[in-house]
Amino acid sequence: LFVEIGDTSCEGLVRMVDLNDDFYDLDKDNYRIVGKSNGRVFTFGDAVKVKVRDTNLAKRTIDLEMVGMRGAGAYANNRSRKRDMPRGARSSKVIPRGKRRR
Repeated sequence: LFVEIGDTSCEGLVRMVDLNDDFYDLDKDNYRIVGKSNGRVFTFGDAVKVKVRDTNLAKRTIDLEMVGMRGAGAYANNRSRKRDMPRGARSSKVIPRGKRRR
Protein backbone atom coordinates (compact mmCIF):
# COMPACT_ATOMS: atom_id res chain seq x y z
CA LEU A 1 0.00 0.00 0.00
CA PHE A 2 1.37 3.39 -0.91
CA VAL A 3 0.43 6.03 1.63
CA GLU A 4 0.64 9.78 1.11
CA ILE A 5 1.41 11.77 4.24
CA GLY A 6 -0.87 14.79 3.97
CA ASP A 7 1.22 17.49 5.64
CA THR A 8 4.36 16.88 3.61
CA SER A 9 2.96 15.20 0.47
CA CYS A 10 5.60 12.48 0.95
CA GLU A 11 4.75 8.94 -0.06
CA GLY A 12 5.75 5.79 1.75
CA LEU A 13 5.13 2.08 1.49
CA VAL A 14 3.26 -0.22 3.88
CA ARG A 15 4.23 -3.73 2.85
CA MET A 16 1.39 -6.23 2.59
CA VAL A 17 3.36 -8.78 4.63
CA ASP A 18 3.36 -6.27 7.49
CA LEU A 19 -0.46 -6.24 7.58
CA ASN A 20 -0.41 -9.02 10.15
CA ASP A 21 -4.09 -9.14 11.12
CA ASP A 22 -5.04 -11.16 8.01
CA PHE A 23 -3.83 -12.38 4.61
CA TYR A 24 -4.79 -9.84 1.94
CA ASP A 25 -5.56 -10.51 -1.73
CA LEU A 26 -5.14 -7.93 -4.47
CA ASP A 27 -8.36 -7.14 -6.36
CA LYS A 28 -6.85 -5.68 -9.55
CA ASP A 29 -10.18 -4.88 -11.18
CA ASN A 30 -11.33 -2.65 -8.30
CA TYR A 31 -7.88 -1.37 -7.23
CA ARG A 32 -8.14 -2.60 -3.65
CA ILE A 33 -6.91 -5.28 -1.28
CA VAL A 34 -9.34 -7.50 0.63
CA GLY A 35 -8.67 -9.55 3.78
CA LYS A 36 -9.42 -13.24 3.30
CA SER A 37 -10.70 -13.92 6.83
CA ASN A 38 -11.96 -10.60 8.14
CA GLY A 39 -13.10 -9.04 4.86
CA ARG A 40 -11.35 -5.74 5.61
CA VAL A 41 -10.92 -3.63 2.47
CA PHE A 42 -8.30 -0.99 1.70
CA THR A 43 -8.77 1.13 -1.42
CA PHE A 44 -7.74 4.50 -2.87
CA GLY A 45 -8.45 7.45 -0.61
CA ASP A 46 -8.80 5.52 2.65
CA ALA A 47 -7.46 7.43 5.65
CA VAL A 48 -5.07 5.31 7.71
CA LYS A 49 -2.69 5.98 10.58
CA VAL A 50 0.93 5.06 9.99
CA LYS A 51 4.30 5.49 11.63
CA VAL A 52 7.71 5.58 9.99
CA ARG A 53 9.40 2.21 10.20
CA ASP A 54 12.55 2.90 8.17
CA THR A 55 14.03 5.44 5.78
CA ASN A 56 16.71 5.07 3.15
CA LEU A 57 18.13 8.34 1.86
CA ALA A 58 20.27 6.65 -0.79
CA LYS A 59 17.23 4.93 -2.34
CA ARG A 60 14.91 7.80 -1.36
CA THR A 61 12.35 5.44 0.19
CA ILE A 62 10.21 5.50 3.33
CA ASP A 63 8.86 2.29 4.85
CA LEU A 64 5.73 2.76 6.93
CA GLU A 65 3.82 0.62 9.40
CA MET A 66 0.08 0.68 10.12
CA VAL A 67 -0.93 1.91 13.56
CA GLY A 68 -4.24 0.92 15.08
CA MET A 69 -5.40 -1.55 12.44
CA ARG A 70 -8.66 -2.10 14.35
CA GLY A 71 -10.40 0.98 12.96
CA ALA A 72 -8.66 1.17 9.59
CA GLY A 73 -10.27 0.13 6.34
CA ALA A 74 -13.85 -0.82 5.57
CA TYR A 75 -15.44 -4.25 5.63
CA ALA A 76 -16.76 -6.11 2.63
CA ASN A 77 -20.44 -6.82 3.31
CA ASN A 78 -19.96 -5.96 7.02
CA ARG A 79 -19.27 -9.63 7.67
CA SER A 80 -16.62 -9.20 10.37
CA ARG A 81 -17.70 -6.02 12.06
CA LYS A 82 -19.55 -8.01 14.74
CA ARG A 83 -16.37 -9.90 15.59
CA ASP A 84 -14.53 -6.63 16.34
CA MET A 85 -17.23 -5.36 18.71
CA PRO A 86 -16.89 -5.79 22.48
CA ARG A 87 -18.89 -8.73 23.84
CA GLY A 88 -21.51 -6.60 25.57
CA ALA A 89 -22.28 -4.65 22.39
CA ARG A 90 -23.31 -7.69 20.38
CA SER A 91 -27.01 -8.27 20.03
CA SER A 92 -28.32 -11.71 20.77
CA LYS A 93 -31.36 -12.71 18.79
CA VAL A 94 -33.15 -15.97 19.46
CA ILE A 95 -34.52 -17.47 16.29
CA PRO A 96 -37.41 -19.91 16.83
CA ARG A 97 -36.77 -23.32 15.32
CA GLY A 98 -40.34 -24.41 14.83
CA LYS A 99 -41.52 -27.99 15.32
CA ARG A 100 -38.86 -30.67 15.35
CA ARG A 101 -39.32 -33.76 13.26
CA ARG A 102 -38.26 -37.22 14.34
